[in-house]
Amino acid sequence: MILAEMGLLGALCCLPIVWVLVRAVHFRHSSESAIALAFVIASLLYASVEYPLWYFRYLVIFSVFLTLVEAKNFVPITYKRPSWSIFGTNGILALLSLVLAVGGIFYAYQYYKLDYLNYSRFTTHKNHQFTDNQIDYSKKLFGFSAYDERLLAMKIPINGNDVDKKLPIFADVLNNDSSQFNMLAYAQLLAFKGQKDKAFAYIQASCVMVRDVSFCDNVDSDLSKLAKNNPQVFADLYQRFVAWREQNPEKTGLNIKSEFD
Repeated sequence: MILAEMGLLGALCCLPIVWVLVRAVHFRHSSESAIALAFVIASLLYASVEYPLWYFRYLVIFSVFLTLVEAKNFVPITYKRPSWSIFGTNGILALLSLVLAVGGIFYAYQYYKLDYLNYSRFTTHKNHQFTDNQIDYSKKLFGFSAYDERLLAMKIPINGNDVDKKLPIFADVLNNDSSQFNMLAYAQLLAFKGQKDKAFAYIQASCVMVRDVSFCDNVDSDLSKLAKNNPQVFADLYQRFVAWREQNPEKTGLNIKSEFD
Protein backbone atom coordinates (compact mmCIF):
# COMPACT_ATOMS: atom_id res chain seq x y z
CA MET A 1 0.00 0.00 0.00
CA ILE A 2 2.84 2.39 0.85
CA LEU A 3 4.52 1.65 -2.49
CA ALA A 4 1.25 2.26 -4.33
CA GLU A 5 0.49 5.53 -2.53
CA MET A 6 3.96 7.04 -2.12
CA GLY A 7 6.28 5.21 -4.49
CA LEU A 8 9.75 3.85 -3.77
CA LEU A 9 11.07 7.08 -2.26
CA GLY A 10 8.13 7.25 0.15
CA ALA A 11 8.67 3.62 1.15
CA LEU A 12 12.35 4.33 1.86
CA CYS A 13 11.32 7.21 4.12
CA CYS A 14 9.44 4.69 6.25
CA LEU A 15 12.57 2.61 6.95
CA PRO A 16 13.61 4.70 10.00
CA ILE A 17 10.21 4.01 11.55
CA VAL A 18 10.66 0.29 10.93
CA TRP A 19 14.15 0.47 12.46
CA VAL A 20 12.77 2.14 15.61
CA LEU A 21 10.00 -0.44 15.93
CA VAL A 22 12.38 -3.37 15.51
CA ARG A 23 14.64 -2.01 18.24
CA ALA A 24 11.59 -1.43 20.43
CA VAL A 25 10.81 -5.16 20.66
CA HIS A 26 11.67 -5.87 24.31
CA PHE A 27 9.97 -5.98 27.69
CA ARG A 28 11.91 -3.39 29.65
CA HIS A 29 10.06 -0.26 28.62
CA SER A 30 9.49 2.49 31.11
CA SER A 31 5.86 3.56 31.56
CA GLU A 32 6.46 6.60 29.33
CA SER A 33 8.03 4.50 26.60
CA ALA A 34 5.25 1.91 26.78
CA ILE A 35 2.60 4.62 26.33
CA ALA A 36 4.54 6.13 23.43
CA LEU A 37 4.95 2.72 21.76
CA ALA A 38 1.24 1.98 22.17
CA PHE A 39 0.40 5.30 20.53
CA VAL A 40 2.81 4.65 17.63
CA ILE A 41 1.41 1.16 17.00
CA ALA A 42 -2.18 2.43 17.20
CA SER A 43 -1.36 5.24 14.76
CA LEU A 44 0.19 2.83 12.27
CA LEU A 45 -2.81 0.51 12.49
CA TYR A 46 -5.13 3.45 11.95
CA ALA A 47 -2.96 4.62 9.04
CA SER A 48 -3.50 1.26 7.33
CA VAL A 49 -7.18 2.14 6.75
CA GLU A 50 -7.17 5.95 6.80
CA TYR A 51 -4.66 8.75 6.13
CA PRO A 52 -3.96 10.48 9.48
CA LEU A 53 -0.22 10.77 8.86
CA TRP A 54 -0.86 12.79 5.70
CA TYR A 55 -1.96 15.67 7.92
CA PHE A 56 0.81 17.80 9.37
CA ARG A 57 -0.79 18.15 12.81
CA TYR A 58 -1.04 14.36 13.27
CA LEU A 59 2.40 13.73 11.80
CA VAL A 60 4.03 16.07 14.34
CA ILE A 61 2.36 14.28 17.26
CA PHE A 62 3.34 10.90 15.80
CA SER A 63 6.97 12.03 15.42
CA VAL A 64 7.13 13.22 19.02
CA PHE A 65 5.84 9.91 20.38
CA LEU A 66 8.16 7.96 18.06
CA THR A 67 11.19 9.69 19.62
CA LEU A 68 9.99 8.68 23.10
CA VAL A 69 10.11 4.95 22.35
CA GLU A 70 13.08 3.38 24.13
CA ALA A 71 15.20 1.02 22.06
CA LYS A 72 16.49 -2.32 23.24
CA ASN A 73 19.48 -1.98 25.58
CA PHE A 74 18.57 1.68 26.07
CA VAL A 75 21.25 3.59 27.95
CA PRO A 76 20.68 7.20 29.02
CA ILE A 77 23.06 9.56 27.24
CA THR A 78 25.58 11.34 29.43
CA TYR A 79 25.93 14.92 28.31
CA LYS A 80 29.41 16.04 27.45
CA ARG A 81 30.12 19.65 26.65
CA PRO A 82 31.23 19.82 23.00
CA SER A 83 34.23 21.73 21.80
CA TRP A 84 32.79 24.40 19.53
CA SER A 85 34.07 25.49 16.18
CA ILE A 86 31.91 27.31 13.69
CA PHE A 87 33.57 25.36 10.85
CA GLY A 88 33.67 22.04 12.75
CA THR A 89 31.13 19.24 12.83
CA ASN A 90 29.35 20.64 15.88
CA GLY A 91 29.09 24.09 14.31
CA ILE A 92 27.65 22.69 11.09
CA LEU A 93 25.14 20.56 12.99
CA ALA A 94 24.14 23.53 15.13
CA LEU A 95 23.67 25.70 12.05
CA LEU A 96 21.67 22.97 10.32
CA SER A 97 19.47 22.53 13.41
CA LEU A 98 18.87 26.27 13.53
CA VAL A 99 17.86 26.37 9.86
CA LEU A 100 15.49 23.43 10.31
CA ALA A 101 13.97 24.97 13.45
CA VAL A 102 13.43 28.37 11.79
CA GLY A 103 12.08 26.68 8.66
CA GLY A 104 9.73 24.54 10.71
CA ILE A 105 8.39 27.56 12.60
CA PHE A 106 7.98 29.51 9.34
CA TYR A 107 6.06 26.71 7.62
CA ALA A 108 3.90 26.04 10.68
CA TYR A 109 3.00 29.74 10.78
CA GLN A 110 2.20 29.78 7.05
CA TYR A 111 0.10 26.62 7.42
CA TYR A 112 -2.11 28.31 10.00
CA LYS A 113 -2.05 31.69 8.26
CA LEU A 114 -3.27 30.18 4.97
CA ASP A 115 -6.09 28.43 6.86
CA TYR A 116 -5.28 24.95 5.60
CA LEU A 117 -6.87 23.50 8.76
CA ASN A 118 -10.27 24.63 7.50
CA TYR A 119 -11.39 21.34 5.96
CA SER A 120 -14.50 22.84 4.37
CA ARG A 121 -12.27 24.77 1.96
CA PHE A 122 -11.23 21.43 0.43
CA THR A 123 -14.76 20.04 0.11
CA THR A 124 -16.87 23.02 -1.02
CA HIS A 125 -16.92 23.51 -4.79
CA LYS A 126 -17.26 27.12 -5.90
CA ASN A 127 -16.38 26.74 -9.57
CA HIS A 128 -19.62 28.44 -10.66
CA GLN A 129 -18.88 31.49 -8.50
CA PHE A 130 -15.62 32.48 -10.21
CA THR A 131 -14.66 33.79 -13.63
CA ASP A 132 -11.38 33.04 -15.38
CA ASN A 133 -9.94 36.51 -14.79
CA GLN A 134 -10.33 36.02 -11.03
CA ILE A 135 -8.08 32.96 -10.95
CA ASP A 136 -4.43 33.38 -9.96
CA TYR A 137 -2.28 30.58 -11.40
CA SER A 138 0.99 31.92 -10.00
CA LYS A 139 3.14 29.57 -7.97
CA LYS A 140 2.56 29.64 -4.24
CA LEU A 141 4.83 28.82 -1.32
CA PHE A 142 7.20 25.92 -1.99
CA GLY A 143 5.99 22.70 -0.38
CA PHE A 144 2.32 23.66 -0.30
CA SER A 145 1.49 23.00 -3.96
CA ALA A 146 -0.75 20.02 -3.13
CA TYR A 147 -2.93 22.20 -0.91
CA ASP A 148 -2.96 25.14 -3.31
CA GLU A 149 -3.86 23.01 -6.31
CA ARG A 150 -6.79 21.41 -4.49
CA LEU A 151 -8.06 24.85 -3.53
CA LEU A 152 -7.65 26.03 -7.13
CA ALA A 153 -9.60 23.00 -8.34
CA MET A 154 -12.44 24.09 -6.07
CA LYS A 155 -12.88 27.39 -7.88
CA ILE A 156 -11.52 27.05 -11.44
CA PRO A 157 -14.33 27.56 -13.98
CA ILE A 158 -14.73 24.38 -16.02
CA ASN A 159 -14.79 25.75 -19.55
CA GLY A 160 -12.66 25.97 -22.67
CA ASN A 161 -10.55 28.91 -21.48
CA ASP A 162 -6.95 28.42 -20.30
CA VAL A 163 -7.28 24.66 -20.71
CA ASP A 164 -3.51 24.18 -20.83
CA LYS A 165 -3.25 25.74 -17.37
CA LYS A 166 -6.22 23.88 -15.88
CA LEU A 167 -5.40 20.38 -17.11
CA PRO A 168 -2.12 19.95 -15.14
CA ILE A 169 -3.82 21.21 -11.97
CA PHE A 170 -6.62 18.66 -12.11
CA ALA A 171 -4.18 15.93 -13.16
CA ASP A 172 -2.16 16.55 -9.99
CA VAL A 173 -5.26 16.84 -7.79
CA LEU A 174 -6.54 13.48 -9.05
CA ASN A 175 -3.44 11.83 -7.62
CA ASN A 176 -4.75 12.63 -4.13
CA ASP A 177 -8.48 13.15 -4.59
CA SER A 178 -10.13 11.02 -7.26
CA SER A 179 -13.64 12.23 -6.49
CA GLN A 180 -16.42 11.99 -9.02
CA PHE A 181 -16.43 15.77 -9.45
CA ASN A 182 -12.68 15.96 -10.13
CA MET A 183 -12.75 13.10 -12.63
CA LEU A 184 -15.69 14.57 -14.53
CA ALA A 185 -14.13 18.05 -14.46
CA TYR A 186 -10.88 16.63 -15.86
CA ALA A 187 -12.85 14.80 -18.54
CA GLN A 188 -14.55 18.05 -19.57
CA LEU A 189 -11.20 19.83 -19.89
CA LEU A 190 -9.85 16.96 -21.98
CA ALA A 191 -12.91 17.24 -24.22
CA PHE A 192 -12.32 20.96 -24.69
CA LYS A 193 -8.72 20.09 -25.59
CA GLY A 194 -10.00 17.68 -28.24
CA GLN A 195 -8.85 14.49 -26.49
CA LYS A 196 -12.24 12.79 -26.71
CA ASP A 197 -11.14 9.18 -26.11
CA LYS A 198 -9.20 10.05 -22.98
CA ALA A 199 -12.09 12.22 -21.81
CA PHE A 200 -14.50 9.31 -22.26
CA ALA A 201 -12.24 7.05 -20.20
CA TYR A 202 -12.45 9.50 -17.29
CA ILE A 203 -16.22 9.82 -17.75
CA GLN A 204 -16.45 6.05 -17.38
CA ALA A 205 -14.22 6.16 -14.31
CA SER A 206 -16.34 8.89 -12.70
CA CYS A 207 -19.32 6.62 -13.18
CA VAL A 208 -17.98 3.41 -11.61
CA MET A 209 -15.32 4.57 -9.14
CA VAL A 210 -17.88 5.57 -6.50
CA ARG A 211 -19.18 3.92 -3.32
CA ASP A 212 -22.66 3.53 -4.82
CA VAL A 213 -22.95 2.79 -8.56
CA SER A 214 -26.31 4.57 -8.68
CA PHE A 215 -24.28 7.79 -8.31
CA CYS A 216 -23.57 7.28 -12.01
CA ASP A 217 -26.91 9.05 -12.50
CA ASN A 218 -25.10 12.26 -11.50
CA VAL A 219 -22.72 11.81 -14.41
CA ASP A 220 -25.63 11.12 -16.76
CA SER A 221 -27.40 14.28 -15.62
CA ASP A 222 -24.31 16.51 -15.87
CA LEU A 223 -23.22 15.13 -19.22
CA SER A 224 -26.75 15.52 -20.60
CA LYS A 225 -26.73 19.22 -19.68
CA LEU A 226 -23.28 19.67 -21.21
CA ALA A 227 -24.41 18.00 -24.44
CA LYS A 228 -27.43 20.29 -24.60
CA ASN A 229 -25.46 23.47 -23.90
CA ASN A 230 -22.41 22.59 -26.01
CA PRO A 231 -23.33 19.85 -28.50
CA GLN A 232 -20.26 20.37 -30.63
CA VAL A 233 -18.00 19.19 -27.79
CA PHE A 234 -20.16 16.89 -25.69
CA ALA A 235 -23.01 15.49 -27.82
CA ASP A 236 -21.04 12.51 -29.15
CA LEU A 237 -19.55 11.84 -25.71
CA TYR A 238 -23.00 11.71 -24.17
CA GLN A 239 -24.25 9.35 -26.87
CA ARG A 240 -21.29 7.05 -26.27
CA PHE A 241 -21.90 7.23 -22.53
CA VAL A 242 -25.59 6.32 -22.84
CA ALA A 243 -24.77 3.39 -25.14
CA TRP A 244 -21.99 2.16 -22.82
CA ARG A 245 -24.28 2.39 -19.81
CA GLU A 246 -27.02 0.41 -21.54
CA GLN A 247 -24.48 -2.27 -22.36
CA ASN A 248 -23.34 -2.40 -18.73
CA PRO A 249 -26.48 -1.78 -16.62
CA GLU A 250 -25.31 -3.60 -13.49
CA LYS A 251 -21.82 -2.10 -13.55
CA THR A 252 -23.12 1.42 -14.04
CA GLY A 253 -26.12 1.25 -11.68
CA LEU A 254 -28.67 1.75 -14.42
CA ASN A 255 -32.16 1.61 -12.93
CA ILE A 256 -30.75 0.70 -9.50
CA LYS A 257 -32.12 2.55 -6.51
CA SER A 258 -29.43 4.10 -4.35
CA GLU A 259 -28.93 2.61 -0.90
CA PHE A 260 -28.59 6.22 0.31
CA ASP A 261 -32.08 7.27 -0.90
